[in-house]
Amino acid sequence: MSEQQDGEQSTREQLLADFAELYYVDRLTQQQIAERAGINRSSVSRMLSEAQDRGIVRVTIARPLHLDLALGSKMTDRFSSLVETRVVTIPDEPRRLMPMLGQAGAALMAELVEDKMVIGVTWGRTLHAVVRELQPQAVQDVKVVQLAGAVAAVSGSPAEIIATLGHKLKAEVVRLNSPLLVDSRSTARALAADPSNRYAIDLGRSCDIVLVGVGAMDERFSSLFIGGHISHEDMQSLRNEHAVADVDGHPIDAQGEPVGRTITDRLVSVHREDLLRTPIRLGIAGGLHKTQAIHAALTGGYFTHLVTDSPTARVVLHGSEA
Repeated sequence: MSEQQDGEQSTREQLLADFAELYYVDRLTQQQIAERAGINRSSVSRMLSEAQDRGIVRVTIARPLHLDLALGSKMTDRFSSLVETRVVTIPDEPRRLMPMLGQAGAALMAELVEDKMVIGVTWGRTLHAVVRELQPQAVQDVKVVQLAGAVAAVSGSPAEIIATLGHKLKAEVVRLNSPLLVDSRSTARALAADPSNRYAIDLGRSCDIVLVGVGAMDERFSSLFIGGHISHEDMQSLRNEHAVADVDGHPIDAQGEPVGRTITDRLVSVHREDLLRTPIRLGIAGGLHKTQAIHAALTGGYFTHLVTDSPTARVVLHGSEA
């Protein structure tokens, strides 16, 4: 594209944005905009549609959340590490699960974040939904640190999440410049010892809040498998060791105990023990495919605060009674 074409496109987009502001922000009618611009109303209508098509106008529907307070209380009473559980009542529409978990998670996070906090994040579609839904917060001197290396081919990468969260909190962003899983223990140690990565890992050990991601040990859903970090043989080996989940890449069994040493030795991330020492460990996870993983993480004490959905919470509670 030539410089002239770039300029024409930019001018066009500015014009579309101007018309969109008049209509959506200033609340002028299409007829009033047409009279002001000296064009007909149908041209205004087409330009507003074009503004949506180009992504200049984005529609967000803030659907009211319904929380099952009784179910949330049962969850908190059942698992000793939990301080608070928010259970979202989800309509029977799977496509609504992620945005509603994100909305509920963002609301809880906004209540927890304070000045001078260090916030640790990893990856995942649900965590990405949370930071997208989070409104800008008036906090000061906050740091956001990446707790684990990058995961390939996964929506909601650490880079996306940390950038969005840093922007909304006006926070210092500290990245961990490494893949999540490498070929050997010695490579993992060498990358962790790199000065920039060392700073991120040391800062990650002193977090006030961590956003904890939990994954099912299932090839259909596992970020580690889908991203090509572990093979089918690795998955089978982990299942042979009774792994049912991973918490920020760390495989655990049904009791929340660590397994899969051959995997954890090759992770470039903060250690499991560092996660468990963090005062506020906010887990946002839902969907029936994750019930066993969530139960294992709760049994292991990985969450102090949990946002989940009502069908998942009922199954998790039933599993704890078995």
